[in-house]
Amino acid sequence: MKMTLWAYGFPLVMLLVGILFGNYYFKRLGFNNYELLSFAVGMVLLVISYTILGKVDKKASKDSNYDLKMVKVIK
Repeated sequence: MKMTLWAYGFPLVMLLVGILFGNYYFKRLGFNNYELLSFAVGMVLLVISYTILGKVDKKASKDSNYDLKMVKVIK
């Protein structure tokens, strides 16, 4: 569950943070196309988050606590 949160939640949070802060700052600086610029900042932070996740995944793959295991068979 912890790795699922990292895999899906962390990039989503980074994307939203980039868009929201980019929107705030570019609008405040008076740019006409602040939405496009804030989207670009969000995309950059999304790429950064996936880079970080790649490094975390390499470290976590060495740890046996993050191995997938079947808990229950549903019939």
